[in-house]
Amino acid sequence: MQYQSIQALRAISALTVVVFHSHWASSWASDRLFRIPLVSDFGYIGVDLFFCISGFIICHVVSSTQHFNASRFLLKRVWRIAPLYWTILTVILLWTLITHRYATEIGTLGAIGIVQSFLIFPMEPYPLLSPGWSLEHEVLFYLLAALIVPFFGTMGLLVALSCLWAAGLWWTNWDYHLFSYAQIYFAAGIAAYRLRNVLPAASGLVCLCVLTIALLLIYNVIGLPGWLRHPLFAIGFGSLISFLVAAEKAGMKFPSPLLKVGDASYSLYLVHAPVFVELSVIGHRLGMPVEIWRWFSIAVSICVAWLAYRCVELPAQALGRRLPGLGRDKPVSA
Repeated sequence: MQYQSIQALRAISALTVVVFHSHWASSWASDRLFRIPLVSDFGYIGVDLFFCISGFIICHVVSSTQHFNASRFLLKRVWRIAPLYWTILTVILLWTLITHRYATEIGTLGAIGIVQSFLIFPMEPYPLLSPGWSLEHEVLFYLLAALIVPFFGTMGLLVALSCLWAAGLWWTNWDYHLFSYAQIYFAAGIAAYRLRNVLPAASGLVCLCVLTIALLLIYNVIGLPGWLRHPLFAIGFGSLISFLVAAEKAGMKFPSPLLKVGDASYSLYLVHAPVFVELSVIGHRLGMPVEIWRWFSIAVSICVAWLAYRCVELPAQALGRRLPGLGRDKPVSA
């Protein structure tokens, strides 16, 4: 089952990150940019919402199969994200041979860093394709799910993730993302799935109240401890997911264009960074006004993302369904 509400949220998450990065890429001309409240300043929280959505999806995947097979689960999840990521990394390497565009980044990472980028191995610096940093957290989450769910179920995974996040409040050394703040968002996504049948009014009220407090916190309107930011947003996003899923079940519909962007949201998240890089060169040479360049870059990113979704993501998933160990799981009996 594909939730329209989840696809809509994926679209919003990706667009939020892309618009935020367009501001970041144009920061030298920030006084000439049209600013969108919250998104322009804190659009990176779109990635946190992505993490929360991932927790929901993984809980749905695990709960929808009759027998959970850890190795099969890992293979399927890695295959879901790897083909497009590998394709873009390969294009970057080949493009650098022609233009030397990413020569500095490649030189800084070195051969080991490039290999780690392809392996989606946890790294302290950004990988060659910078948005890939979040995939490192995703893969670690998949691994934790594969290790914990067979013995303790999704509730055990929720508790373990919450404990890892709590430990990270004190642990400051390099931990391969194990004690990352991202764990509390994955946990909130699992909770959202388990509470998806709660009345929309209840989850909606929690969402409204908690996200309001979280926003007041990041804008320094209220003086709560800074460490509360992530659990507040995690609870708020989890409640938002539960609210929209319950509302969808009650008959709520979502705009078709938003759902199409949601379908291509993973592609959009990955391709927008290299698109921005290339169009910044073109925009500079043409003397394009920064605001026109910014929105043009966003539009091109969406178009390229849709092509990547149609030409890489969908064929890769179709191939995966024919490969041994990657076919469809047997659903839970009704």
